[in-house]
This record gives sequence, structure tokens and C-alpha cells, in this order.
Amino acid sequence: MVPFKYSVSKAPQAVSKKSLANDFVFPHPSDPHGPLFFVIDPVHLLKCVRNNRLKQNDQCFWLPQFEPSTTGQRRMHYAYFKTVKDAYNLESEQLLRYGYTLSRKAVSPTDIEKQDVKPALQVFSEYGPNALRVIGAKHNLKHYEETASFIDVIVRWRKVVNVKTPFKGLRLRDDLQKPVYPSPFDPKVSFLNDFLDWLEEWKERRADACKFSDETHGALIQTTRAFIEICAYCFEELKMSFALLGKFQTDLLEEHFGCYRRLAGSQYHLSVRQIYECENKLRLQTTLPQISTASAIDNDQNQNWEELQTQAAVPSGKFNVVVTQEALSKLKDVIPVVTYVAGYSVHIAVKKLKCDKCRELLTIDKTVAVSPENRK
Repeated sequence: MVPFKYSVSKAPQAVSKKSLANDFVFPHPSDPHGPLFFVIDPVHLLKCVRNNRLKQNDQCFWLPQFEPSTTGQRRMHYAYFKTVKDAYNLESEQLLRYGYTLSRKAVSPTDIEKQDVKPALQVFSEYGPNALRVIGAKHNLKHYEETASFIDVIVRWRKVVNVKTPFKGLRLRDDLQKPVYPSPFDPKVSFLNDFLDWLEEWKERRADACKFSDETHGALIQTTRAFIEICAYCFEELKMSFALLGKFQTDLLEEHFGCYRRLAGSQYHLSVRQIYECENKLRLQTTLPQISTASAIDNDQNQNWEELQTQAAVPSGKFNVVVTQEALSKLKDVIPVVTYVAGYSVHIAVKKLKCDKCRELLTIDKTVAVSPENRK
């Protein structure tokens, strides 16, 4: 595993000068019978994909569509990052937004902010494509459907390579976020193969501009091929029942280095002496027991606890809230957003409430008619 900051062209030579027939697996230096897979950190690749779009003159990509047609051909189209910016600007002043994951740092990052993965994740959010389609259709944004499709492809790739726990996909009800299994019909491996074919065809088109840089394009192909081979090696040689591709990342290493920088006064460049001093502090923190905050509670606040428990605190069923038809007409464009936020808020509140009467005030057993355009 190497970070993308390291030169992609020099990394294989640094690992081994004598490679095999391919460029993503090498003989292990200490075990000639064991392979050594060459993987670029997917987190850095995600940032590079976003930064490549920002570096283009028109901030766009000219790329083939991901799903081939019935004849097997892929139509070329444009994906504009400016469309994402326009969607953000249209909703930036609103309280309730379709593209709520976007922020100023995500659409217009500075050079320092480009090194942070969080703004990149705001652009490549699983909720972004649907939000872009709704806003684009309403305001007739340029190439919004193609841009949403490109974001959706990158989001699906990240889902597959970012699985770190066996039950993530079960909890989120997402098949792409489940571990990779040794089945020949596993959808994750099928998607990685389709993603690899898509990258290869894009490379063959030889677009002079509006494309990934050669380093980013090569690193995506390199990492995707390596992940496919890692899964095959884990199942065929190691006899594993599943594989978690999210374990092949440098997140823990970068988090540890971030602790060094914080303990050294938030400095970016550290000396060897500061690293040794910070490491001693971190080891000392792990050995000392944590003091419970429960002992700091003032006992005087709980003197009348038994008396409060016996009181019948029945909530009132009347709320001093007036909803007029004029207020509802103003929310016509964001009714799906309001419904989703209200439903999610009640869902979280009901899980924490232990009072049955409080739950009855928040929920209602009633069939709601939904128009076809709001079912998407």
C-alpha cells in the first residue's frame, strides 16, 4: 500500500526491480512464494479524481457512458463540475436543500482544502446524483444527467473498496457495501470488472483534454486490477470466506501521523525529535486509565429524584402551531425534502423515547397519498 503522493511510475521499481508478467503483483522479498500486491490508496485516488476535474479549463470530462448500449458501444458525453457548483449556488441560501452534503469547501476548495478528503466526499456523496437530477431538471442545468451518472459511478466504486466491517452492507441495506464473497456472481467483483473495462475504453479514446491525468488514470486501473487479484488470492490460496477491501488503506497511518502534528503544536513538518516525543506521549495515554465523568455529577441535583419519578408527567396533545395554506404553497418545491427530514427526525426521536404517550404525539397511523413525481 502506497499513498498517491508517491510517484506511481517509480513505486513499482521501489518495491521490486524484477516484476512478474503484470505490474500490480510482485514476489515478496522475504517469501518468494508469496505475492506482494501493489495498491494505491483509494482515499488519495478519490481526492485526485475531484482535483483533476478542477484543473480542467472548463472543469469537465469527456468520457464514455458507463453502461454500454445493446450493440456494445459506449456513447461519449460530457460531465461538468460547474453543474455541481451551479446546483450548490441555487440552494446555498435555503435552509432545506436537496444537495445538503455540498459546501463551499466542496465546490471551491483552496490548495490546502484539496488535501482533505471530507470535501471530496461531499461531492461524491451517494445522495448527490439524485439531488443533481432534481435540481438540474428544474433549472435546466448543463449536462446534469451525464454529470450525475459520472458521480454515481465513482460513488459505487468507493462503496466497494471502502468496506471495513462484515455487516456494513446489512446495516445500510446496500449490496455494494457488503464484503466480497467467493461467488462467481458476486456483484462487487462484477462491478470492478465493468469499472476496469470502462477505464480501459476511456483510455483508448485518447482524448487530448477533458480527461484524467495519466497518473490518476493509471493509478485507478492499477488499484482496481489489484483489488480483483487480491480477492482471487484470498479465496483460492488463503481459503477465506470473505474479503474486506476497506482494510487496504492508509487511514490508520494518517490518523496516527495527525496525532503527531496535533501534539507538536499543529505543525505540518515535524522533526525526528518531535516524532519520538509525541510517540512517548501517545504510549503514555494508552496505558493510563480513563477517569469516569460520572463521578463529577453533583449529588444535590438528584435529591428529589424519587419524588420526580412518582409525578405523572403527561404531555399535552395541543401545540400552538398554525399552518396556513399560504405557508404550504411556499414549500411546494421542497415538500419531498421536508417530508424526509420530518420522517427521519421522528424516527430518531421515537427510538430514544421511552414514553408511550410521547410516541403517540409524534407518530400517526394513516395512509398518505403520494403523487408519482414524488416517488422517485
